Amino acid sequence: MHNRVYVEVHNRGRQDAVNVQVTLAITNAATGLALPAGYTAAIQAGNPLPGTKWVTLGTVTLPLVHAGSPRVVAFDLPSTVLPMPASLPGNSHWCSVAFVRCAQDPFTGAAGDADSLTLADRKVGQKNLHIVQFVGTPPPPGTGIGTWAMLIVSGAALKKKGLVDLLIDARRFPGDIHVVLPPPLFPADPAKQAKGFKKGSGDLVKRWLSGTAPLAERLFIEAKYPKDQFELLSKAMQAVSGQSPLVLAGGGLAQLTQLPIGPKDEIPIFLRIDPPANAKVGATFEFDIQQRLSGDAKEPLLGGSRYRVVINRKAG
Repeated sequence: MHNRVYVEVHNRGRQDAVNVQVTLAITNAATGLALPAGYTAAIQAGNPLPGTKWVTLGTVTLPLVHAGSPRVVAFDLPSTVLPMPASLPGNSHWCSVAFVRCAQDPFTGAAGDADSLTLADRKVGQKNLHIVQFVGTPPPPGTGIGTWAMLIVSGAALKKKGLVDLLIDARRFPGDIHVVLPPPLFPADPAKQAKGFKKGSGDLVKRWLSGTAPLAERLFIEAKYPKDQFELLSKAMQAVSGQSPLVLAGGGLAQLTQLPIGPKDEIPIFLRIDPPANAKVGATFEFDIQQRLSGDAKEPLLGGSRYRVVINRKAG
């Protein structure tokens, strides 16, 4: 399978036409996207980002981008670049970051995370790549292992260890969302810290783990699943083994408050996404997860992720 990612580039400088270099990289979905040490020099040189957490799709040069005439650059995204299959929760949702530079306006960004960098630098843009989707007719709620996604809760935007809140806005998703948290993030007092949630069944998590873990291991042994991604998923699943989910049923708003996290922490959580029982083929829904500093609701947004749920037509 072969896909492409497109980036639109604008020349808003004083130069009438400039040669522009665009670098595109992707990473696992997270509430904060920490950038690797040395990324600035790599972007300036047109090299891949350092380390294993980011996958650089390449650097493309756009000749003569005129002021007032945007150009579009395409990056190949073959299926071999990302781990298979997309149904594994760590593979279903990715974040992309585009870095733009030219000789007249070089890239000099130095922020430690992509969210802060995007807000501060007009030569950087972000976009979620993948869609959380469901194929066919929805099964009865609670049956099967379901459709799962992994989200990394990140402390990259923090300067020191503190408390954060996770707000789930599912007013545009009338189905159920099961949130599975590892012990470091599970609320000590769910009655006060998990408003809008009810406790779910631990059997649902056990059933999912028993079906997903062997699949991931088989794909790794068959060299179809990269080692780094396999280890990330395996450790994350082990961390939630024995946990019971918190359930947001029937849409609405729910909030997890006063969750402890440090600036270097990257803690995976899992979401089971169940469309409403009466969903029809072709229906689409969305929900958002936002991360904020605990306390005043007016505290600035630290990061988050938007999920789009699609009830697809059956193949053929």
